[in-house]
Amino acid sequence: MTSLVLSVILALSAAALTGCGSDDTASSNNNTAQNADGSGDQNSAPSAEDAAKGEAADGLEVVAETYHASEYYGKVLLIVTNKTGKVIRLKANADFYDENGALLNSDDDSEGDIAPDSTVCLGGLISDGDFADYSYKVTYTVDEWSTHSVDQDLTMEYEHDNEKVTVSITNHGELPASYVGYRAIFYKNGEITYEDSGACDDDDNEIKPGAACTGETKYNGDYDKGFDDVKVYFHGSCCRTLRITLNKHLRRALHGARLFIWKSLSDKYNYSCGASDSGTSASRVLPLSLSHLSQR
Repeated sequence: MTSLVLSVILALSAAALTGCGSDDTASSNNNTAQNADGSGDQNSAPSAEDAAKGEAADGLEVVAETYHASEYYGKVLLIVTNKTGKVIRLKANADFYDENGALLNSDDDSEGDIAPDSTVCLGGLISDGDFADYSYKVTYTVDEWSTHSVDQDLTMEYEHDNEKVTVSITNHGELPASYVGYRAIFYKNGEITYEDSGACDDDDNEIKPGAACTGETKYNGDYDKGFDDVKVYFHGSCCRTLRITLNKHLRRALHGARLFIWKSLSDKYNYSCGASDSGTSASRVLPLSLSHLSQR
């Protein structure tokens, strides 16, 4: 019985370290909105070129786009749609190659709290220098203790002029959404000319229930090229209020489990809840007892 309780404590401790809904939304539970002219739809299927360059776990739909920022660095932007039916954490790896096929570098990125049927943009896969080719792999994990997400409660609208894009995100849920961010991708004739991320939350790093927050991203790319289209993806994290509530429940559960173990040890080894015969207090006896059990 004591071994079973110890297993429970280890599982609860893992949940505390992970947090809720986990490693990151638009109308109709899709993390991209449309411009007034109808552009901005990112529900397209991966191309044959994407499939040749990358590998994705079952249940993930991935579209890869490249951004050659300068001779010093570039990026692969992965547009990932979660079709697993679960709240997941994404992890991506990318390898970058020069014109001779030599490896420039490898990089990785991750995002958590990904709601079912939502789409996020992983924008942290960066090359050391401009690259000629690349490959990628996207996987995910499901934390059975973490089933919370906020993207399904958020909707987004955005518009742009010839200098910037303005984003507005509204929280339709009952709990605050924390650290809501977005990534804006600027295009000219279908080619990415600039991309950047921004925050869309209040002074508490949240969007409160029923509230809307706005963000703005200016175009700082090649001004000779400019841009004629913008697409925006966003993602929010499990609210801090819910995390605090879960941590309170966890502390109570751990306290109850600790008392149960102490009672079991007391009954088995005749330890008292006060001082022992040798003058050792109960708080010092318990660690010794747990060490004793681990050796049996």
